[in-house]
Amino acid sequence: MKSSTLPLLIGAFSLLAMPENGVFAQEESTQQEATEKAADKVEKTDQEATEIAKEKVGSGKEEADAAKEKAAKAKTDMAMKRQLANAESRYRVRSAKLAKLATIAEEKGDQEMIGRIAKLQTKNEGIRERKIVQLREKYGDETVDSGLKKVEAVAGNRKAVAEKVRSKAKGKKGGKPEKVGGKPVKKDGKPAKKGGRSS
Repeated sequence: MKSSTLPLLIGAFSLLAMPENGVFAQEESTQQEATEKAADKVEKTDQEATEIAKEKVGSGKEEADAAKEKAAKAKTDMAMKRQLANAESRYRVRSAKLAKLATIAEEKGDQEMIGRIAKLQTKNEGIRERKIVQLREKYGDETVDSGLKKVEAVAGNRKAVAEKVRSKAKGKKGGKPEKVGGKPVKKDGKPAKKGGRSS
């Protein structure tokens, strides 16, 4: 590899790895929020299952056993969904970083780097597939398939939100007001007052 390309790629990769940069930071915060929501749902499911089991103990042992089984199934389903969501999250972040590096390598015309990135992309796909196979073996096909559908639905919603954020950042459909002479400008085109809000 050329010595002039290596510092560029290292700089690009470190830039992408910095959490405060752009869409990656927003995607990571969204993923963190999703993980926290999943943990909250697990706690809530556990509490509800415990309450149901306590209520059913008074009405009969068979109903209590059924409630315990239902609670156990709900708990394993939530654990599977959390594992699946984390695996998908890691896969998507890696894919986004590799796509960004691929565009940089194409702009530079570095065929060797493009080949290495393609190998990394196939490795990333393999990691995802192995994790899905592990989850299928542990939890069953139906459970994992329903979890994948839910993850895809959430991912589609995130893509729409990310596109909206990107378009605003590029100045399309609104965005930040421009500056005139280093001073912020109100929407009506007049300079904003110092220390006040621009309306």
